[in-house]
Amino acid sequence: MIEMKPWFLSMVLGGALAACVEGGREAPSDIALAQCVPGATGVCPADGAPVVVATAPDFEEFEAATYREPWAGGVYIVNGDTPVADRDELFAFWAQVHGHGALVVHRDRGADARWTDSEKRALTYCVSDAFGSRKPTIIAAMIAATDDGWERFADIDLIHLPEHDARCDAYNDAVVFDVRPTYGQPYLARAFFPNYGRSQRSILVDDSAYGAGWPLAGIIGHEVGHALGFRHEHTRPESGACFEDSSWRPLTEYDSASIMHYPQCNGSANDLEFTALDAEGAAALYGLPGGGPGPVDPEDPTEPGPDQSERSFSGSLVSGAWLELAPLSVVPGTTFSVTLTGTGDIDIYVSFAGPPIMDADCASNSGGSEESCRLVVPPGAEAAYVAISAYEAGDYSARVVWTDGGTTPEVPRPVLVINEVFADANTIDANSDGVIDASDDEFVEIVNVGESGADLSFATLSDAVGVRVVLPAGTVLFPGWALVVFGGGEPGYLGSDVIALTGGLRLNNDGDRVTLASADGDTLASVSYGAEAGGDVSLVRARELDPEAPLVRHDQVSTRPVSPGSASDGSSF
Repeated sequence: MIEMKPWFLSMVLGGALAACVEGGREAPSDIALAQCVPGATGVCPADGAPVVVATAPDFEEFEAATYREPWAGGVYIVNGDTPVADRDELFAFWAQVHGHGALVVHRDRGADARWTDSEKRALTYCVSDAFGSRKPTIIAAMIAATDDGWERFADIDLIHLPEHDARCDAYNDAVVFDVRPTYGQPYLARAFFPNYGRSQRSILVDDSAYGAGWPLAGIIGHEVGHALGFRHEHTRPESGACFEDSSWRPLTEYDSASIMHYPQCNGSANDLEFTALDAEGAAALYGLPGGGPGPVDPEDPTEPGPDQSERSFSGSLVSGAWLELAPLSVVPGTTFSVTLTGTGDIDIYVSFAGPPIMDADCASNSGGSEESCRLVVPPGAEAAYVAISAYEAGDYSARVVWTDGGTTPEVPRPVLVINEVFADANTIDANSDGVIDASDDEFVEIVNVGESGADLSFATLSDAVGVRVVLPAGTVLFPGWALVVFGGGEPGYLGSDVIALTGGLRLNNDGDRVTLASADGDTLASVSYGAEAGGDVSLVRARELDPEAPLVRHDQVSTRPVSPGSASDGSSF
């Protein structure tokens, strides 16, 4: 089964404070908030000079240079102070940064990362007893950051539940988040965004935060700001330094003195105190204290506008299934929104470049079947391609709201080719399981040379006698991928873009016809061969991957007798 929870499609960011070394020496401010951690994208310029990055690191270099907290479950730290949950999300962060006004709110899959109206008034937390003698200081700092801070500006309520302080950790589901100590980290403190899962919702305070030069209440206030969804103010282009990414929406005009702005990133204040624009932005996102007007997200439409269209899709998917919905004509600069509800665990993928196989512009796979993607259509895009995948079987209902471009996009199709057949296995361990077996080492190789994925759940592989193999649910063959069905055994690894399955093929050595049919009985690919299949060598297309080309003996096109899962010369498809 192919697990569609791809590392390349999902990105999560968080927030933290860290001690900073500037140009190899202590920063001159009372305290600096972001250490120039190797691998960070927000760097501290030495003596005010601009920093020029000449080349982008590849992912392995980026990962090797990125600090990771040393304990079990520890996160990576990027941007000097931003936690990224795991290697998959670190890759997504690297891909966004290197592969391609005032308070600002973080955006997740095109929508504001904020607490809902019911959640925002019940943000419970614990303060760990592990703080020891410093616990009263931490509690006082939390009160200053919440009751006397953010709660004065917005309709939110952060509530300390001291009865959970003795078991205050990331696994205590009785609170929304926990506040815990840590030691020896390259940050003063770190936090999370509202879209994080419970196991990642922690505010960690390093021992270096005490007596660091700024009030502890200011450090905690900055972290609570992240927990409410607010980004670093210096990620805005007006700061001229320390850009992080573009996953945010401005709530007010730019504020260089904001509590969310690093001083060393061209900030204008070193006191980590709230500003009038911080208050204005908090109210804009959560409403005024006491139930004032709620937030308005102009980029997150819930109903079609006067110039927008709406379309719904519904159905059921088996576990592992992949379904590409009809492509939709779009208009650059407009908003494209798709939401999904249902049962099981069904995910959404959206791309403007083609079927969202490896390069989706949005991947919503948070678990369960309540997913959404909201995007601004990029310049030059003509169509939006939407696909859904079942991590667990279930029913789905998807709703798309968009501005129709008025054209009919071409629907990409899978094209399947039976590219190689090995019927007479005698001395070759074709399935690489360490055992030579005349039945197990037979195989049929199928390659998708089209532009769309092929869901082969319950498809059949037959010969002249009848059905020999029924493919399992969740068998999805993406463009450029190969499916190799062996007669049996335990096939070895053939490559990341090769699916290896087994079934009782029992191919005739002196001639047969092999047919791949869909679960509905439609022929997807077929090929016939004769006595030339004998002699312990496979038959392969005379022109690689050409369904019109005849089969010839493998030893006529290569020195290799067989090449399951690869081209005749051993290269990848």
